[in-house]
Amino acid sequence: MAKRNKPESPPSEITKKRIRWALQFTGWTLGLVAVAAAAGWLHLRGERFLVEDARFHIPATEPGGESPGVVIQGARHASAASLTSVFAGDHGQSLYRLDPAERREALKNVEWVRDASVRRVWPNRVAVAIMEREPVAFLTVPAGPGRPLRPLLIDGDGALLTPRGMIPPDLPLVSGIRATDHPAIRRDRIRRAIALLDDIGDARENLEEIDVSQLEKLKIIYRLHDRVFILILGNSRFGERLERFTTGFPEWKHGLPERSQVDLTDDTRILLVPLKPEAE
Repeated sequence: MAKRNKPESPPSEITKKRIRWALQFTGWTLGLVAVAAAAGWLHLRGERFLVEDARFHIPATEPGGESPGVVIQGARHASAASLTSVFAGDHGQSLYRLDPAERREALKNVEWVRDASVRRVWPNRVAVAIMEREPVAFLTVPAGPGRPLRPLLIDGDGALLTPRGMIPPDLPLVSGIRATDHPAIRRDRIRRAIALLDDIGDARENLEEIDVSQLEKLKIIYRLHDRVFILILGNSRFGERLERFTTGFPEWKHGLPERSQVDLTDDTRILLVPLKPEAE
């Protein structure tokens, strides 16, 4: 028997199915558009509410200069005026408009500030936590023509810091770093000084100065039995070389001039190096 073909749907039924599908698609599309429009409208209304409602405005600065809307913690040396000035344009404005990341970057430009966190505390407060830099040494730099040298502190990243009060007595003096040096140069040199300090350990108690002007020939001014020596320690094994000098000092001391410059980079002997006239 011949196979009978399945009868095709009448043209009218196909047309109805297409129309029904088109109507459903249009309905879903219009529904999604309506939902998106409603969400956008609600967002705009909510944003306008947060911006305009006075309950979300950061309080203005008080007559005494205090800012009740910005609470700053952790600052011991950083200037309070410099910190609060970062938020000067935010007073009287909505907390919603404050950009914490932007304020954080601005705070990091304030002297003594290593890092900071900035949080919005609803409805109208800003919480700021300051992480300050830790000085590891101090320098002496020219204060101006005809004026005496002035001290500056320096941290492990090479950032220069204005002292607040007395210089901590446990900080060593480092020479060979200038305030005009590129920050990367200051960072490299102070990190070499830190490596030396770590390596000599407790012997740093008699250390008076570290000279990092030549990174391959680090020098220290060292006091031993009421005598002062300039010791060349090279670029490594600082503690070992210093110990060799202090251990052998009773044997060598009578042959050393009252103020000597000694090269300790040769493992077989110590070498006296003539002092330059300006260092005498």
